[in-house]
Amino acid sequence: MIKCNIKCDNCGIDFYMRPSRIARTEFIYCCKECRLKHQNKRNIIKLEKKLGIDNLKDYLYKKYIVEFKTSREIASLFYDNSENYNSVMVILKHFNISIRHGAEAIKTQRVGIKREIRSQQSRFNANKNFNTKESRDKLRKAMKSDEYIEKCRVAKIGELNGMFGIRGEENAKWDPNKTRDQRHKDRKLFINKEWRNKVFERDNYTCELTGERRTLVAHHLESYNTDIKNRFVVDNGITISEDAHKLFHRQYGYGNNTRKQFEEFKQNYNLTSAI
Repeated sequence: MIKCNIKCDNCGIDFYMRPSRIARTEFIYCCKECRLKHQNKRNIIKLEKKLGIDNLKDYLYKKYIVEFKTSREIASLFYDNSENYNSVMVILKHFNISIRHGAEAIKTQRVGIKREIRSQQSRFNANKNFNTKESRDKLRKAMKSDEYIEKCRVAKIGELNGMFGIRGEENAKWDPNKTRDQRHKDRKLFINKEWRNKVFERDNYTCELTGERRTLVAHHLESYNTDIKNRFVVDNGITISEDAHKLFHRQYGYGNNTRKQFEEFKQNYNLTSAI
């Protein structure tokens, strides 16, 4: 088999190829990678001539990064067809320009004039499909159904208990005066976080028992569930480590705790540490 020594049009290295293959191709490549790179270079030169620019990389960076245009919008400028956006992505990768993904890509839909256009479209769709009397009557009817009411009830009380069939008085954490969901909601109140931070600040972010300054907990001296009046009084809190907090409740249980219990726990804890 006869082979000719020929030069790659991309990298310039010499290699051997059959004459029949040379005659069939306009450009000669030593490998697939060289073919793709050379095609990208040729496309870039064509685009620079078409757009009348000297540096396609700077132009693309300005449109994609600075002006926040999408790959489809840039494809419309390059090829007069937004469907060729994949070719734009190839060029972006060729120039090592970081490509937007996820939330960053979605943001491009609401930049500049596109924001007003999409807002107008959203208002039009809402007025046409959702804000009509027919749609509102349909929604009211659905909200009055037993199925909808049951779904709301499950969502409010928390589906976790229902998942295991543990509800009401059968639940170990059942409180006849307050539901578990209400207690959980109270714990997340801003006033509770504010109280905790004030206790930490007063105690210089240091555990009263161990002197540690990490994994701290603001402990209620008079129990959270009994002394409602002083629940968020700073003097009713003390800063202790998380391990000490767990040890306290392991000995005295959760709920109905008192200041006297903590003083007793503190004395025993110091004696144990001294041994």
